[in-house]
Amino acid sequence: MAIRNEALNSTINQNLSDTQTFNRINIIISSVLGLLTIAASAWFTIQLLIGAINWIGARGDKAALQNARNHIIHSLIGLAIVSSSFIIINLASNILGIELINIGSTFNNLKFF
Repeated sequence: MAIRNEALNSTINQNLSDTQTFNRINIIISSVLGLLTIAASAWFTIQLLIGAINWIGARGDKAALQNARNHIIHSLIGLAIVSSSFIIINLASNILGIELINIGSTFNNLKFF
């Protein structure tokens, strides 16, 4: 017997097979990793722009210019880390034979309601 919530149009306490459970876990992991990759890439891109604006606003001040340069370098390092982790996760995905990241369908797979 399952409890049905008409407002959410879903059933609680369904008897799911192992394959269905694995597919749901796979969708959750894929969605979380995809969203984290998108968020991290956006964050480091914004940080790169902030560093560039600080560079322009330094106006010859050596300390401000060095701080802006460090900001840009750190944001590029962060972007490189996110990019390399994306490549490593895709490599692990291919080795394991499961789809860990599918950014194209990440938002389509999020079905909370």
